[in-house]
Amino acid sequence: MKMQGPRYLAGLLALMIALPATAQIQVFTENFESRSGGNGAVLFRQPSFSGSTSGLLAASPNVAQVLTERALSGSRAIKVSWQWRDSTAFTWLRLTTFNVATLGNPAIPVTNGYVEMQVYNAGPADLYVSLGVRETNTVAALGANSGTSGTIEWVGATAVTVSGTSGIEPKGKLVPAGRWTTLGFEMDIEPVQFFTGNGILETFSGRATLESLGITPVDVTQRGPYTIYIDDLFLATNVRDFAGAVSSDCVMPPPVFLEFRSVNPADPVFTRAALTNENGIFMVKVPAGTYHVGIRSRNSLRKVIPNVTVDGSLILPPVTLVGGDANADNVVDVLDLDVLIGAFDAVEGDAGYTNRADFNCDGAVDVLDLGIFIRNFDQAGDEFP
Repeated sequence: MKMQGPRYLAGLLALMIALPATAQIQVFTENFESRSGGNGAVLFRQPSFSGSTSGLLAASPNVAQVLTERALSGSRAIKVSWQWRDSTAFTWLRLTTFNVATLGNPAIPVTNGYVEMQVYNAGPADLYVSLGVRETNTVAALGANSGTSGTIEWVGATAVTVSGTSGIEPKGKLVPAGRWTTLGFEMDIEPVQFFTGNGILETFSGRATLESLGITPVDVTQRGPYTIYIDDLFLATNVRDFAGAVSSDCVMPPPVFLEFRSVNPADPVFTRAALTNENGIFMVKVPAGTYHVGIRSRNSLRKVIPNVTVDGSLILPPVTLVGGDANADNVVDVLDLDVLIGAFDAVEGDAGYTNRADFNCDGAVDVLDLGIFIRNFDQAGDEFP
C-alpha cells in the first residue's frame, strides 16, 4: 500500500468526515440467507459478463446465483458454474461485481483490513483465486456500493501471465477441489500483481472496492465444467487470531458458527463461520474487543463464553457441543424430533436428507441420530448475558 502528498491528506480528511469518530468495530458479514434473485443478481455477475474473459468461456454453464444446493453456515450460497473453451490460448475467469443489483461494487477494508469468504470447489480440479481490487478510494461503509472508478490490482496473486499491457491468468490462493476452503486476505501484507494498475495497492481513504474474483485453473488442460459455491463473506479491520477446539457427536469435527456480542452496546453483533480440522481445532479472524462469544454447530445447542477479550492471539478452552437441535432454536425438543422423522432413513444426496437432522454427521439420518436426540432430549443451550 502506498500513501503520499496532498492526495493522502485530502483522502484522510474525507475519511475522518465519513467514518465514526469513536473506536467502534468496523465489520460486515453476509451469509446470503436472505438473498435471492436471478442469474448475476447478488454480488457477482454471471461468468460471461466480463469482456475480459467472456471469449474464453463456453456458452454454458453460465451461472452466478444464490441457490440452496450447498452452503456452509445455512441453506443458501452463491453457486458459480462455467467452462473454458478448448480452443483458447488463455484460461481464466474474471467474475465481476460490476453494478450488480444486490451487493454490487462492495467497499472492502485495505488499511489494516481483512477480507474473507468460504469457497467450496466442486471441481473437477484445483483453482487459484485472487481478489480484483479497484482503487476507488471510497469512504463508503463496508459492503456498500463504492463505485466503478479507478484502476484494478490483483490481491493475493503471486504471478500473472502477461498479454499486452494487462495482467491475465492471475495465480492467486489455492482452492483445492472437493472441500470447503477459508479464503482469507490480510490486505496489508498480501502480494499484489497488476491488472489495469501498477501492481501497488494504493488507497488514501483506507478502503477500496471488491471489483472481481480472478479464477485460474491450476492445470490449464482441465477446462471444466467447474462449479464453486461462495458463502459467508466477512470484512473487518483491526483483526486478531481467535482459536479454539470443539468436540461433538460428529464422526468428523463439524464446521462451527460463532456469534460475537461486544460488551460495548454501540458495536455491531456479528457471526463467523469456521472450518475445523480433524482434531476439532478452528481459527478465525476477529476485530479486537471484548465479547460474549456463542459457539454452536448446525444442529447443536449454543455454548456461551462470557467476557472474552481479543487483543492478541487468543485460544479458548475446549468446548463440548451438545447435539440434537435440528431447528436451531437452542432447545432439544419435539420440534427437532419432527425434523428427524421427516428426514429419517435418508442419506446425503436424497431429496429428503438434511444435515440438520444428521446429528453424528455421517451422511445418513438413522437410529444413531435418534439415539443422540433421546440422550439430549429436553436440554437447552446457553443464553447470552
